[in-house]
Amino acid sequence: MSFPLVGNLSSRFLTSRKDAGQAGMTDFERILCYAQFYKSLCIAIKIMANPSLFYDTFESPIGMLYLVFFRKSLTEISFKKPSQIAFKKGSAPKSFIKELEDFFRGNDKGFKQRIDFLKGTDFEKKIWSRLKDIPFGETRTYKWVAEKTGHPSASRAVGRALSKNPVPIVLPCHRIIESDGSIGGYSSGINIKRRLLELEYYSEATKKQDNAT
Repeated sequence: MSFPLVGNLSSRFLTSRKDAGQAGMTDFERILCYAQFYKSLCIAIKIMANPSLFYDTFESPIGMLYLVFFRKSLTEISFKKPSQIAFKKGSAPKSFIKELEDFFRGNDKGFKQRIDFLKGTDFEKKIWSRLKDIPFGETRTYKWVAEKTGHPSASRAVGRALSKNPVPIVLPCHRIIESDGSIGGYSSGINIKRRLLELEYYSEATKKQDNAT
């Protein structure tokens, strides 16, 4: 079995070693060169070892979303480009892309895309799963989540778990705010959280206005 990606990296490394010797690099610089090769090799091996793990992209009003899948299951939505996962353009299910488009148009009908958590403790997974119970255009508090998951005094732990939510938007941690009404934190930045809340608020307000006329 051949591994062209590893072969290419090896060729590049051998060339870099030759160039390094000719350039008279110090021992420390050579170590850095070896470390960079090792890092690249680890990434290449990880990609080959997980052929079922890949990502696609979705251009949203709040920026590019990187949709990570394991086989047919969504495992992560990130605002940062994955560095150790293969990119497969157009690989995301069309039904899920349609759900995202509907969401950002304010016509949320819920997400039916299957989700698999590849990381997280049982407590964190329990917190993340509870987020599906919060309707579009509404908010809840950290205390509410803590109580609903059977840990009424664990508001801070809930906050920490939400900061690790691997599938934002689909599991809407942006709908969780402080008990005093302040916006609270968001792992991808307060501005993105505010824009998501405003999108839902104005979409719902428009629907109510249309229904009243």
